[in-house]
This record gives sequence, C-alpha cells and structure tokens, in this order.
Amino acid sequence: MKDTLGCVGKLLLSVCMGVSVFNIRGAVTVVEDVEAGSVNRPYISPVAGKIPIMASSLCLYGTLPTSKEIQEFRDCGFDVLIQDNSEELYDSLVAMLEGSGVRLFPSANALRGPSKEKCREFMERYKDNPVVCGWEFRDEPKFADLDMYEGIFDVMTETDPHHMIHLNVVGTMEKAFVGPETPDMSAYLDTLQAKFAPGVWSYDMYPLKILDNNGKLIVDYDIFYSDFEAFSNMARKTGRPFWAYCQGVGFRQGRICKPIPKEEYLRFEAFSALAYGAQGLIYWTYRQCRDVPSVDFEYLDGPIDINGNKTKVWYAAKKVNEEINRYSDVFLGAQLVDVVHTGKRLYSSTRRMPDSGFGPLSNFSSGDSGVLVSNLRNGRQSYYVVVSHDVEHAQNITFGLRKGTAVKSMSDGKVLVGNGRTYSFTLPPGGYLILRMAN
Repeated sequence: MKDTLGCVGKLLLSVCMGVSVFNIRGAVTVVEDVEAGSVNRPYISPVAGKIPIMASSLCLYGTLPTSKEIQEFRDCGFDVLIQDNSEELYDSLVAMLEGSGVRLFPSANALRGPSKEKCREFMERYKDNPVVCGWEFRDEPKFADLDMYEGIFDVMTETDPHHMIHLNVVGTMEKAFVGPETPDMSAYLDTLQAKFAPGVWSYDMYPLKILDNNGKLIVDYDIFYSDFEAFSNMARKTGRPFWAYCQGVGFRQGRICKPIPKEEYLRFEAFSALAYGAQGLIYWTYRQCRDVPSVDFEYLDGPIDINGNKTKVWYAAKKVNEEINRYSDVFLGAQLVDVVHTGKRLYSSTRRMPDSGFGPLSNFSSGDSGVLVSNLRNGRQSYYVVVSHDVEHAQNITFGLRKGTAVKSMSDGKVLVGNGRTYSFTLPPGGYLILRMAN
C-alpha cells in the first residue's frame, strides 16, 4: 500500500551448532542457521547501545526539512529517519543531518531497481558518510517481483556490507504480496529466508480500525498476535532480530479508517512488540503525507501535520518514546523465552497461560480482555513483561508469587516476594508492567 501511495513505507563469523543468537549491543554477529543450511546477512544496528526508534517521512517527497524540523524530530525521541526523496536532494539532506544526532536510511528509486548499475552508483556516493546507517531497500514487495528484487538485494549487500539493508514486508496474508499458494505467514517468511536471508525481519501490521465512521474501535488481535508469533519464531530460528512498525499517522480509505494515533494506541503497539522481543520500532509516518485521490486515500494527523505543525500525536509519541528509552536496558538484546496470554478469548497462534501459572507468577487473574505475559532473557537477567490487550479501558490484574521467589517492579523499584500475598496492579489502556527476577 505505502509504495502505491508514494510515501515511504517503509566480519565476525560465529557458527552456533543448533543455537541461534545475535549480539545487539555493538558487535556484528553472523550466525549460521543450521536448519536452513545458510548464513543470514549480519544484523548491524543503526543505533549503538539502545533500542532504535525510527520513523519515516520527516519531510514531503521532493522537499527538504528545516533545521527546526530536524531538531523537533530528535526531540520527539527518534534516532533514525527513513526518508524517501528525489535523488538530487540527497547531497543537501545528508549535509543538513550532520551533527543533528539523526541518522539516515536513504530511500530512492535507484535503490529499488531494476537497474543494478544505478543502485550501485547511488550507494557508492553516500555509503561512507557517517550520517548514513543503512539502506531502505523495498517496502512491501509484490510476490511476483521477488526474483528481481533478490538480484538488487545482492548488489546492495555487495556494494555496502557494513550497513543494514532494510527490507520491510506486509503483516497480512494478502495474496499479491505473500503469494497465491502461501498457506500462512511462517511459510511466507520461509520464502523470504530462501531468497534474501536478511539481517533483520521487518514488517508492518496496524491492528486498530473503525468501519463506516461508526466510532466503534476494532482491534485485529488474531493477526496482530499471530504475526508476533511468526516473526519472533523466525528471529529465533535464524538468529536475526525483528523490527515492528507502529501506526504513526491516521488514514482513511473507503470504509476503513485507521484512527489518529493516541498515546495508549502507540504504547500498546510498541510494548507488545518489545514484549515479543522486537529490537527496533518504526513509526509510519512521522509527517502527514499528501492525499492520493486516485485511490480514495486520505491522510489524517501524524506527529506533524501537512503544514509542518506539531499535533497531539507528536506529544503522545514523545511520551511513549521516552518510556521505550527508559527500559532500553530491559529490551536491548533480550531473547524471547516464552509468551502466554490470558482473557476470555484465545487469539490465533497464541497459547493460554496454564492454570498452574507462568514462571514465578501464580494464581494470575485479569479481566475478560486479558493480557500477554512474556518471559525475556537478557544476559543473566530474566524479565516478565505484562501488556494489556485492552486499548480503551483500564484492566486490573492480580497474582501471587511462588514460594521462595521474588521479583522487582521496574517502574517503582519495589520488590515483591512469594510469601502468600496477592499483588494487584491496574494497567491503563494499552499499559504494561515489567518485572525482573530478584533472586
């Protein structure tokens, strides 16, 4: 969709026999995928020492941002810009970003083929500039074009092996993108692995929608969580992390409206992804883009409106980004061990929390909406992350702790111990609770 709309959508060799790992905190690690018998491209984080928070479209296509706009982008908490623009503007754009603290994934027609020579020439021009931290290859490629893109992807890797090549794919089973005979998302990822063996798995799926302007919010939970299951499983299998998109701008097409983002919506998307082990987050888009009347597509507010002004979304994104940065030590380099869900309904591909509990948690209770609870391992630390399924209402959770165990709440530093007591927390809409094993 985003390509059609013209707005950017987006060596150490370590062979581990039977175990796939990746090092996010600075080292580049290439890991052999023993099952597939191939070596994936390295994961090269665009930002050292923290979870990268990225966004597309600081400026409209064919224009350049002002210094003030670049500073506002950084003030909102974004480290990396994915910017689609005219190739003749990149000299100026790169120069403007120097010293700003914002790094760049260039996106340009030359990088999308079919000319391998133009692709190579564009990359050679900018690959040694310290502002550049990766290359935006293709957003949501059509299945029929994958063979052609495979050749371009190889050229990009050969031309610049020191930066990430970012390929982003759809998170829904639309046949034009995943293939007419592909049974599920996992099978689609297997196809991408065979053709690209990417250094990072990246996808977009925006779960919130309103139909026919009736004001009723619908959450596509089944797709939202089954994508997390598929991409986190592929990350584990290949030893390469995944990135997830957050819906940064509202938009409307036909009956479907993807609502203007609120703080609770962004928090729900971002922390659900982090709870599943995501190692990067991308907002699509930062700036409201131009409408596309030919396909009845209307953009609503993003953090910056069409005239370059801050909106309520900007302040919501800034708040959520501050929270992500606050817990970067929890999530950066974390490996997903297990994840379960509670609530009245069990969603596609997920597993219900056993009656016996989960890790140190026992007698766990939530509202009908339920929560996801994941166990992340980060070095010697073990974390339990609880994220509410409910983006509209607060939800109470209660639990005990198994005898002899203790956890520390990362929000207030309080230590909870397994002494027979029941602990109670109220999660705000889209809210979360992070617990660290304290013994």
